[in-house]
Amino acid sequence: MKIIFCHYEPNQGLDEIQNQIFTEVSGLPSYTRLRHEGSSSSKDPKLSRFALTEEGRPIAYVTARESRSHTGRIYIFYPYTLPDCPPEAQERIFDELLEYIKKNKKSSEIASAVIQRSKIAEKQLEFIRSKGFFEKERVYFYNVDYDVDEVSEWMVQGEAGYSSRPARSDDLEMLVDLCQADLKMGAMFSDREACERYMRDRILQEGLTLLVFHEERLIAATYMVRAKPGSYNLSGDEERVLMGFVATRLGFPDAWKLLLVEAARACRGAGWSDVPLRLRFYFFTRLPIATYLADMRPELEPFEVILEHREK
Repeated sequence: MKIIFCHYEPNQGLDEIQNQIFTEVSGLPSYTRLRHEGSSSSKDPKLSRFALTEEGRPIAYVTARESRSHTGRIYIFYPYTLPDCPPEAQERIFDELLEYIKKNKKSSEIASAVIQRSKIAEKQLEFIRSKGFFEKERVYFYNVDYDVDEVSEWMVQGEAGYSSRPARSDDLEMLVDLCQADLKMGAMFSDREACERYMRDRILQEGLTLLVFHEERLIAATYMVRAKPGSYNLSGDEERVLMGFVATRLGFPDAWKLLLVEAARACRGAGWSDVPLRLRFYFFTRLPIATYLADMRPELEPFEVILEHREK
């Protein structure tokens, strides 16, 4: 079979091709790929590469992106292939992308990440390890579920002076300022413009976005989305309301609890009292005990395996 190799080009339908191959091979929904691998249209085109048949039908792709949480880290992901893709084509697109990253990207660390819920997770890990990657750490979610009606009745000490309301499109600049002030959220974006795009194109378009004020000052924000099981954000077999984006301003120690209470009240107002409200955070760890505890404690949820490339 004659194979043609190319990198990403806009307006060629390649984003949809990536979604289709990813979904078919991994068994995960297409929006999982966007959150995991990032959009090819928003990064260096040479960070996404394809193998095509002589007729121009894509049969494999591989992509990479900069880490959102670790400065200097760049991720290269597993090269997804359709059944009729020759193994040597899969090897080539990965090897060429890895070499491109080494020569052209200023990174202190080259890593890979495998979602553990992928139906081919073990195959992915085997391939990545064969390329000189070694497991470095794992990512887990810690989940706590709350009854919406119960939390809606909680009282927060010093609640006077606080107010909340749904976000509006004209709140964008205020949301960006809050995000920049939050220690975690501020570190997620390369600059203010990237933060603004995230808030405008995602947060203000999805779910129910809530703002909490102290007098006239915005001190916390989140958005709630009702998630179905089997998605990027939710495993298991039951729906949950998830608090996605969360930002709080320093100097307001009650902000988190107040945000939780106001989120529950907003969920009740939206008619979501029948679904638990899930509060969660993720963490990276190198400790094997996390794996053992996750087998025994349902609130600990395995998510990703992170591998680091080491030169031979």
